[in-house]
Amino acid sequence: MARLATVILLTEVLFNMIFPFDTLQSSKMIFILNSKSTNKLESHLKCSLCKNPIKQKYVPMEQWKIEGPLCGKCYSKKIHDHYPGKHTRANLDKD
Repeated sequence: MARLATVILLTEVLFNMIFPFDTLQSSKMIFILNSKSTNKLESHLKCSLCKNPIKQKYVPMEQWKIEGPLCGKCYSKKIHDHYPGKHTRANLDKD
C-alpha cells in the first residue's frame, strides 16, 4: 500500500512539473478530443480506371489484371462484365 501511495505521489509531482498549473484541482483536467480518424493515404486514392477520387475502396479480382484500387462504379461495371447475365438485386426494400 505504501508503494502505491509513493507511485501516486510521484505521478502528481511529475504532472505538476510537466503541467505547471495553479493549485486549483479543476485546472489539472486534461481533455482529449476524440476526432474521427481517417487514413490520410487512402483519402487521396484515385480509381485505377476512371481516375476519380475514391470514397469506398474496392480491390479488383486477380483475373481482371488491374493494379490499384477501384471506385464503386468501376467495380460494379467490372463485376457485371465478369458475371454476365441478368442480375436481380436482393433486399431492395432496405435502400
